[in-house]
Amino acid sequence: MPKYFANILFLIFFFFGCDTTEILSPGDELTGLPVIDLIIEHDNLLQLQNNRSVNLEVPGTIKYKGESFVCTVRASGAGSRYYFKWSYRIELEDGKSIEGLTDFNLSAQVEDPSMLRTVVTSYLFERAGFKGFDSFHVFLQLNNDDKGLYSLIEIIKGPYFERRELDVYELYKLGFGSAFSFNSANYPEMTFSKQIPDDEQYYNLIQLINAIDTSSSATLRLSLGKYIDLDNYIKYHSLSSIIAHVDGFRNNFYLYKSKPTSAFEIIPWDFDKTFWNEVDAAIVGYNDLIKKIFTNDELFLQYKSTVIFQLNELLDEDVLFSIIDSTALHIKDGYDLDSYLGNGRYNFNEEISRLKLIIKLRKEYLLENLDTINQSYIFE
Repeated sequence: MPKYFANILFLIFFFFGCDTTEILSPGDELTGLPVIDLIIEHDNLLQLQNNRSVNLEVPGTIKYKGESFVCTVRASGAGSRYYFKWSYRIELEDGKSIEGLTDFNLSAQVEDPSMLRTVVTSYLFERAGFKGFDSFHVFLQLNNDDKGLYSLIEIIKGPYFERRELDVYELYKLGFGSAFSFNSANYPEMTFSKQIPDDEQYYNLIQLINAIDTSSSATLRLSLGKYIDLDNYIKYHSLSSIIAHVDGFRNNFYLYKSKPTSAFEIIPWDFDKTFWNEVDAAIVGYNDLIKKIFTNDELFLQYKSTVIFQLNELLDEDVLFSIIDSTALHIKDGYDLDSYLGNGRYNFNEEISRLKLIIKLRKEYLLENLDTINQSYIFE
């Protein structure tokens, strides 16, 4: 067990204290937390449950704030669909929307028993200047059966760009095993999922990967920079390293090209594994792109100065703890009614304190170890 994490359970009580969470009965009213009623006919639900390892779609109906919406439903997520509490991908029909969204995930956030990491991480990436996505907490009922607290998360595809009046030429989502090099066997079509347009043309992505392999270290700003926005990527990678976004270096983000001549930029995604429990996790997350960036003196110094700036300006504990506390107050009733989370399985106050402590200790650890970030850094 890492040396910092070993003390977390003890320090939780020392730094923040913990009150016993009051468990609500199922008959109590939820206070201010929206409820989504999802209705799926019995036979269709059985078919969905027995085929959730594939993207089988079934028809359904949603009731939300007094309105009814016809929709299609399928399982969502890669590994998360194999948990008991799994996530749903919803696409509304007839041009209707819920809070402006025509399609979205009902995410169980299975890696985050606090249900707070997406809120905190979304704030940080948007403060850093990245394009964000809409999300908010809801309480899900399926055929009148309580399924618990979920995060409703906007899908990044065509409507996402239309709502923001953004041009989009190409969009790729990185899946498990995505690699930024051809130095070993790599077939990008198998691990990079092309979202926009819906075709089999991977030429621009392949050009990017080849440029990472072949560009001269001395000329990276010009040779590699025409394929990917290096300033944007350095900000993304450094912040992902700071917050121990363990799923954020080789999968679970988007490569976005606004115009044919634009360089790729990053749209961050999927935050339930940020602020990972091991506060002494790798100071610089690994992939072949960041290894290449570190071979250039100017870009390396830019990376290190970006880390220092983000630690001092973005990781403000007063602000982040306030976001955590206000969100926790909003979702507490739903959390306690969720049999997967509350009802004795997790203590919400402990999870809140744990997250705060991880943020605090992660920042301290990085500030104390900044000197280990050098151009010969051993990537883990």
